[in-house]
Amino acid sequence: MAPIPKKCVFSIVCIGYKGETPYYSVKRINHNTRSESIELEPKETTCDLLRQSLAVLNTSSSFNSIEKDQAYMKAFFKENQRRKEKEKERLFMQRLFFMAYPCAPALQ
Repeated sequence: MAPIPKKCVFSIVCIGYKGETPYYSVKRINHNTRSESIELEPKETTCDLLRQSLAVLNTSSSFNSIEKDQAYMKAFFKENQRRKEKEKERLFMQRLFFMAYPCAPALQ
């Protein structure tokens, strides 16, 4: 990996959703900033304003593609939701099993 240029400025981006409403915050820091924590305060925004803000940050020299990261996180969220639903289904079927076979817990 190439060393970080001395006068490099980074953008830390925070995107969150509450339901369908996006929240967004960005903070620019210098490469030599030494801090244990960086505080961001996401503010409510619209999808159009969010796209415009991200377009400004996505330059050809960007280290990461924010759109790719966002698409990954959306897929990750959907997969977590699917897993939670499957777990609820499994627990429901388990309860039905123990109702149908009341002596089954004694076999475990």
